[in-house]
Amino acid sequence: MKLKPLSNRHSGYLMLISLVLFFAGMVTGAPQWFGLCRMFDFGCYDFYRYHFSYLWWFSIFMPVPFLLGLMSWVKNKSEKVFMAWWKFARVYIPIALILIVLSDGGGALSGLGAGGGFDREITIWVTAVIFFLITFILLPLKFKTYKNA
Repeated sequence: MKLKPLSNRHSGYLMLISLVLFFAGMVTGAPQWFGLCRMFDFGCYDFYRYHFSYLWWFSIFMPVPFLLGLMSWVKNKSEKVFMAWWKFARVYIPIALILIVLSDGGGALSGLGAGGGFDREITIWVTAVIFFLITFILLPLKFKTYKNA
């Protein structure tokens, strides 16, 4: 059974909702970054974490539906662009997972812990940021390439 991609309208809704929830989670998870709390005002931090903790959890998982909506939209626009991105993702994701597993987890029972100066959290952040940067650079370039061809 082959899954049909979302329509462009539904992809847009999915991306918009995930961006709004991601931003709301970031605001309530780190209110000092957005001027809602002064530095070291722990009562203010506790207020946001107690009353809006569910938004923080949303912000952790929202990049996944955003990426699914974006890729569905890209696939609807151009199969060639999607396949170019998919070739990149098929190679990048396993390499990133291997780097994460091999990075130092920080504890005595922290996986393989090959070290090298990066702990697991930094490796996760760096690989995710690189993935999103390459994705957001690759897509416009491929759209332009295939539009001119």
